[in-house]
Amino acid sequence: MTITALAPQKRRKGRTSVFIDGGFVFGMDDADFAAHKLSEGMEISKEQLDFLLKKVVCVKARDCALRYLSARPRTFYETERKLTDEGYPRAVINYVLKLMLQYRYIDDARYAKDYAASRFRQGYGAFRIKMELKRKRVGENHIEDALSVENNEINQIKEWVKRKQFNPAETDSKKRKRFIDAMLRRGFSYGTVKEALACDE
Repeated sequence: MTITALAPQKRRKGRTSVFIDGGFVFGMDDADFAAHKLSEGMEISKEQLDFLLKKVVCVKARDCALRYLSARPRTFYETERKLTDEGYPRAVINYVLKLMLQYRYIDDARYAKDYAASRFRQGYGAFRIKMELKRKRVGENHIEDALSVENNEINQIKEWVKRKQFNPAETDSKKRKRFIDAMLRRGFSYGTVKEALACDE
């Protein structure tokens, strides 16, 4: 195998893309690149390539994932996208994701439950929470489990009624509609909103 090209990465300063036999194989920090004295036209054996991928590139990708996950919990999809955006090759990404799952740094089931509980406390409805988790590519089964916890949406809406000093019985139709629209944007169903407002009338 031959290193056919070396190119500075445009999106990641301080990193160089390594092309072998005409195809992109991996990106490497300039310090590691210099330490291993790679150059265009250099012949590289499978053993040397395996060493660079496992001992250099995989370690960097693992550290990248750990830094990303230490900031706050992330989903499998978010972590995969981060590593992809950083320019790591597919095989390295798969290895690191497997490692993160093995040690439960990534746990979509736990993420979905914690996320749903937090959003419920913030006054959001189940429909909106479900859509947000879907955008994060959390599995449908994890979402359903997270939303199955006891949550009284009627009481949530009534709390908003009190907070906004909103009196359904004395409010004109335009203000009532604006309030209902606001609740719908927060992810409550129309039927639930109507039921909650009827309780306060």
